[in-house]
Amino acid sequence: MVYNVLSNDFENFLNDIFIGTQINRLYFDDNNKDNDADVILSKNKIFPIICKKYNILFPHDYNSIDIAEITKFKMG
Repeated sequence: MVYNVLSNDFENFLNDIFIGTQINRLYFDDNNKDNDADVILSKNKIFPIICKKYNILFPHDYNSIDIAEITKFKMG
């Protein structure tokens, strides 16, 4: 996926997106005593976003569905 994005110079990156249903954010906590990574279910709600052209999931970037926020992310 990364190779395709870079080799296409980000052409149409995030132009065609799928916005998923709001979910609780999951993340890995690797700071436990057993040196095992635990999956933590957060109270934070997010909207997973998928770039359809490159099939890339962005589950951590959007706390709300705001086109201005998505556009800001696209611009870097």
